[in-house]
Amino acid sequence: MENITKPFQNCSTISIGNCSTNNSTNGSSNAGTYLNPAIQQANDIILISLMTLIMLSLGCTINLSMLKQEIRRPIGVFIGLFCQFILFPAVTFGLAHALRLQQLDALGMIMLGTCPGGSISNLATYWSGGDVVLSVIMTAASTAIGTGMMPLNLWIYSRSWTNRKAVIPYVSIVIALISVLVPVAIGMVIVYKFPKPAKWITRIGSACGVLVIGIIISLNATMNSQIFTASAWTTWIAAATLPCVGLAVGYLLAFIARRPTPQRRAIAIETSAQNVALCLTLISVTFDGVNELRMSNFPSLFGCFSVFILLTMSVLFRLCDYHKNGNYKLNGKKKTNKINKVENGNQAQNVTCSRL
Repeated sequence: MENITKPFQNCSTISIGNCSTNNSTNGSSNAGTYLNPAIQQANDIILISLMTLIMLSLGCTINLSMLKQEIRRPIGVFIGLFCQFILFPAVTFGLAHALRLQQLDALGMIMLGTCPGGSISNLATYWSGGDVVLSVIMTAASTAIGTGMMPLNLWIYSRSWTNRKAVIPYVSIVIALISVLVPVAIGMVIVYKFPKPAKWITRIGSACGVLVIGIIISLNATMNSQIFTASAWTTWIAAATLPCVGLAVGYLLAFIARRPTPQRRAIAIETSAQNVALCLTLISVTFDGVNELRMSNFPSLFGCFSVFILLTMSVLFRLCDYHKNGNYKLNGKKKTNKINKVENGNQAQNVTCSRL
């Protein structure tokens, strides 16, 4: 492990002049591969349009009574926020130290761990049969509360590697909040006024989710090709482990709090699925040059692993539902038959007694 931390032993802050571009473990350059600006702009427009359609379709699954119920009893929201801003950053900090990550990789990991949940969590919650209303509320609440909790957590947990103060991208946070609330609100209006078309919009949005995931993975692989060559093996382990730890922490705490199964899934997914786009924006406005490229490695790797793990968990949750619902139907028929026999027997006894 010495050869991993050695290049950064003399670096007290991020703005380090004596850490050159040759500090990667394999000696390769950290320079990334960038797309043509026109192609990049087209991809951004397509992604924004698809994500808007996805959030609109999720809003079509929510009605006003469901929203009021979650707001009146916000126990699940409080549990989710506790996992998001208290437990998850602490676990991220501990894992970065346990794996003895290099300075810039560790800081990229810490910055990701302090970010709020991303919109992909809402889609994964829908696919896994979780509580979509709770997931949307948690995403909006964590994004709003993140304006205060992000700088606080960064101040607490980043001091092991740097004294530099992060620049919080408040404009990006507000845009992220609007991109969640406005399409969902429009979707709620659609399902209230036009319930039949709302079902088709939900199906189309779910299909677009698969397309968005494919685009995100392709862009990460193309724009950040250095993550596959310049990242240490400990960074790969951390990026693959952190989403699983987030799922486990969120689900376990919700289970201890005796929340319903759909809420457990929503809380677990919301805790695990961090806002990678916001994290990359935070890195880009705080750092520049080689530092920015190197710190972007972990969030990019995390995004790829997170998508794969969330898709896998969605399939497993659906398989569990299929198994339980099948048994429930069989048991229900048996119980119904027994009840009918008892009721018929009681009716026969009552008729006999009345005749006597």
